[in-house]
Amino acid sequence: MAINYVRMGMQIRDMRLRAGMTQMRLAEAVNCTSSFISHLESGRKAMSLDLFIQFANALKVSADNLLKGNLEYCS
Repeated sequence: MAINYVRMGMQIRDMRLRAGMTQMRLAEAVNCTSSFISHLESGRKAMSLDLFIQFANALKVSADNLLKGNLEYCS
């Protein structure tokens, strides 16, 4: 099963908005650019596992929340 980066980007965007964060604020929290955040949220870019963990921590969500739509089983 291939990773659906568009779906993951949508999850990141949803979680960011729920946290009341701008793309710029999230970019600062994970030490990247707001342009990169935009590319992630649209599914045009992928991220490393290290950055994925930083996103989960910055957004204060579990990894499975960011992977919804990619996991066959999610509690």
